[in-house]
Amino acid sequence: MKARTHIEKVIADEAATVLQLDHLDTDANLFDHGCDSMRAIDIAMRLEAAFDVDMTVTDVFDYPTVRLLAEQVRRRSDSS
Repeated sequence: MKARTHIEKVIADEAATVLQLDHLDTDANLFDHGCDSMRAIDIAMRLEAAFDVDMTVTDVFDYPTVRLLAEQVRRRSDSS
């Protein structure tokens, strides 16, 4: 599924860059597309910078799709 929101698009673009993919569907599991612990750290750091929210490598493991990560970004943005 393609990104529907700005947050999903940014996350998909950042994750695709880290994973060296042309694009990434919102429901695709990052770990099925080459993500590992080092890449998860990179993704978490990029999302922190892009959205000014706290994101950890554990978040990438716990919410391993663009859609799930976007939900977390929205929740954390709303609570700050």
